[in-house]
Amino acid sequence: MKKIQSTLTSLFLVATSLFIFNACNFEDPPTKATEHIEAVQVGSHIILQWDAVPEARSYRVYSSRNSSGPFELIGEPSTTNFTDQNPFHGANFYKISAANAGGFGPQSSIFSMMFMRTPNITSVRVVGSRIEINWASVPGANNFRVFRSANAAGPFTYMATRTVHWFDDLEPLSGNNHYRIVAINNTGESAPSPVVFVNF
Repeated sequence: MKKIQSTLTSLFLVATSLFIFNACNFEDPPTKATEHIEAVQVGSHIILQWDAVPEARSYRVYSSRNSSGPFELIGEPSTTNFTDQNPFHGANFYKISAANAGGFGPQSSIFSMMFMRTPNITSVRVVGSRIEINWASVPGANNFRVFRSANAAGPFTYMATRTVHWFDDLEPLSGNNHYRIVAINNTGESAPSPVVFVNF
């Protein structure tokens, strides 16, 4: 009988200790929504950052191609930044919530970002003493940077920034001229276009 009582006492003490431990370590979920979300396009990625939320241990990042959803969980970073390595071409919509051991906080307001696809050079040709380059429009782009190199692997030299979809190289290199285009706007720049070349 004494052995049973001793065992019950031990179990009671263990249960009491666990209850006290859990009570002391319980966290309320974050109560504040994530704010001041910013984003920049760097090549084929979108880098997001935001203000830290008190009591947050991590964050949940959701993405959708439509403002009405559905939103898919794409990352759970422990820091206040995240790189979306597979953004949609065109509009991207994001929501972020803070999290800790107690659960998840409220989701942020929807943040939108226009992702610029890689430009496509449609033609490059010699016209008299110049080389004419044309490329297709890119939704979301404000300007285009033109680069040139004597070699396909580079290095590439900056030539000009254009608001239109063409450029005349008035001083071509003797031999092969390799070109590539980068689309830009106020949130970053696209990945470079595939390299095209023409012999002059």
